[in-house]
Amino acid sequence: MIKKYITLPDDVQTAVKSLTALCEVYDGSIVPIQFDHSLNFYPQMHSWFLCFEEEELLGVLSIFNHRSDVAEISGCVHPGMRNKGIFNELIAAGSNELALHSIPTMLFVVDNKSAPGMAAVEQARLQCDHIEYLMAHTGNTGKYKSASKVRAAGPDDVDDFININSALFHETEEESRNMILSCLQSGDRKQYMAEMGNEIIGICTLYYSGNKATIYGLGVSEKHQGKGLGFELINSILDVLKQQDCEVELEVDSKNEKAYNLYKKVGFKETRVVNYYIGRK
Repeated sequence: MIKKYITLPDDVQTAVKSLTALCEVYDGSIVPIQFDHSLNFYPQMHSWFLCFEEEELLGVLSIFNHRSDVAEISGCVHPGMRNKGIFNELIAAGSNELALHSIPTMLFVVDNKSAPGMAAVEQARLQCDHIEYLMAHTGNTGKYKSASKVRAAGPDDVDDFININSALFHETEEESRNMILSCLQSGDRKQYMAEMGNEIIGICTLYYSGNKATIYGLGVSEKHQGKGLGFELINSILDVLKQQDCEVELEVDSKNEKAYNLYKKVGFKETRVVNYYIGRK
């Protein structure tokens, strides 16, 4: 039986985390499920699909869609219940939900060390759209002098944040606004802005989970790029996180060689590779 949820009740989330942990140990890879769906563009969309046999959880599919036209799909099936069509049923249920919201593109997120995941995308003949590296900070940073000042963002900064975010990450104004307002209302996320004089020149968002902080959406406005301000910004953010005694990680697109080299320069090391395979409805 397939059940769908907008948000997971606590007991169901515990069951999902237990299943993903089991699969990770069995497969020797990571199940790249995004548990926080608060940034989904359609907040009332069912974004969790679970397969049960009586009360036992056999499989899970997660939909994360921070953009209006793309949904990131991830999930897993109990090792003892694979090759029985369970994940296909979950995909069919998820596809029906995406159709209700006119979301045309699915990106299947697969750890490149996952043998069953890689076999599934090969069997479906999906093409790789892009690859992302997960990087963890080693605690070593270089010396730097900052010409800008980093501060926490607030409600009065929404328009400036939208302008920079939309330009840097090719999102619509509505997508950027939805993301930024959701972050401001979240207790697990915090946004920062870099100022130089009276001008906002950079942005960054942090997501906290336990003692771990994930950096994303970091960038410098286009007209100020090439001046070393990205190096200053990432170091300033790392200083903030050092005071909070957090483990720090981030993801970077393999095509973004400039950002990848910057992160290595300030002490990040690659820990795993995640592939994104494209599928259109």
